[in-house]
Amino acid sequence: MVKLVALVLFAALLGLGLLDSPPSAAAPSASTPISACGTTINSAGNYKLAGNLAASGATCITITANNVSIDLGGHTISGNASSSTSMFGITDGGNTLSEIAILNGTVTGFNVDLALKATNSATIDHVKLSGAVTSLSSGDGDGLEVACCSTLANVIAINNQRRGIDANGCCFTIVNTTATNNGDVGIVAGGCCSTVTNSKATGNGGDGIDATGCCNSIVSCSATGNVGDGVYASSSNQSNQDNLVTNGKFTKNGNNGVELDENGLITATSATGNHTDGVSLICPGNAVLVKALHNSGANLAEDTSAGPCTNVNNRAP
Repeated sequence: MVKLVALVLFAALLGLGLLDSPPSAAAPSASTPISACGTTINSAGNYKLAGNLAASGATCITITANNVSIDLGGHTISGNASSSTSMFGITDGGNTLSEIAILNGTVTGFNVDLALKATNSATIDHVKLSGAVTSLSSGDGDGLEVACCSTLANVIAINNQRRGIDANGCCFTIVNTTATNNGDVGIVAGGCCSTVTNSKATGNGGDGIDATGCCNSIVSCSATGNVGDGVYASSSNQSNQDNLVTNGKFTKNGNNGVELDENGLITATSATGNHTDGVSLICPGNAVLVKALHNSGANLAEDTSAGPCTNVNNRAP
């Protein structure tokens, strides 16, 4: 009886507005639609393409604010770049930005498809980048340019005239990414402290994966039929590089399968049928469980001028 009276009293007070109603869950913020090229985003927030967009002779989307997310919504942003244009699919316009996300779609046919060279801590996920064209005035020709501490996941870079992915700075996370038939390097993770995982580089006009600098990890990656090295983890300053290549497969590249500088570790990796050396290792360094066969030069070439290398259970006759 007491419980019944209490419930009736509570309902009456609530009806009179003397008790606050329970808070309702906040509605997710709506995305602002983007329906045309020539858009400049100057406020933080979520944006979404309303449909496919086509640019003619000019940049499609320019971002000038931090904390912007653009959902391409499965749509395509296409351009008609040539060697005489300077147009970008999505660009930071040279503004130093952070926390930019580009998701779920295709950008194709610009001088740079995603030109985020001044953007730190970007996220690029499930995006295809193709057909970037080199400009006579500014070079370009890359599928993606981005600055440090960015995450690239499930990115496809194909048939760009220069680099597929140009990630320069440090501290990149690149995962499940594919670079195919680009005119220069497939994937650049320049600087230090980056990780490239479960990624493929095939048929590129330079190295497959270029991790120039120190303390980079190339994990469970493959590189096949690139004009340069399968993996180049080296620099002009060869001391204390500490790069890691593990669980990889590097086949039929035009130079070495893997080139690795001092204090590097290559382990559980195969290098087969490359046109120079299977693995080129500057000692001191470590080669463990390496399978290097049928390469045109040495299967395992070690430069011991600065000291010996450690070799454990390799198959590299």
